[in-house]
Amino acid sequence: MAVQSSDLLVVQTADADPSKLYKLNVGDLDTYLKSDGSDGTVKSVQTTLPLQDDGDIVSPTISIRAASTTQNGSVNRLATSADVAFDKVSPSTTAVVTADLLVTTNATINTLNTDLNSSISDIQTEINAIQLEIDGIQTEIDGIQTDVSGNASAIAALQTDVSGNASAIAALQTDVSGNASAIAALQSDLTTLATTVSTNSAAISALQAGIDGGEYAT
Repeated sequence: MAVQSSDLLVVQTADADPSKLYKLNVGDLDTYLKSDGSDGTVKSVQTTLPLQDDGDIVSPTISIRAASTTQNGSVNRLATSADVAFDKVSPSTTAVVTADLLVTTNATINTLNTDLNSSISDIQTEINAIQLEIDGIQTEIDGIQTDVSGNASAIAALQTDVSGNASAIAALQTDVSGNASAIAALQSDLTTLATTVSTNSAAISALQAGIDGGEYAT
């Protein structure tokens, strides 16, 4: 088996010359060799995060710590479309979302954003139209206020006349109230007269015809 320099990792040894012990790492084969071909003795193993070891010098266990929001490390697994479904009741806290899932989500968001902007534009157009109507109504109100302001003297004079004739108006109201029976009787007579005219409409028409024909001429 050919061993390349990239397959060799220098580790610390109990020998005087630590650089003479090498770890041969080819595929699944891990073998420690000294430069003279005999077995070496591992003195310690040093790892760099996110790699970590259990501190056992004889049979060390090397592992990768789990990643979190505060530390680097390995992920538990990659997320699937089911993990990011909008109706997912209990989403995973360890599955990592991949770019393809984000593209799908971003495409949906972009479509919703486009539709929302279109709706906002339509609503703004309606608001502008309503504002124009409000402006027109305000113009009419301003005109009325101008008319009222211009006729303030006449309105004040009318109010003075009404106030000055308050006694006469009150007396008239009293007269009308006092003659309510007479007015009611007059209204009854008028109703009776209207009924009589309606009942004798034929005779009245004949009389009118005779007059028109000169029958009653003197």
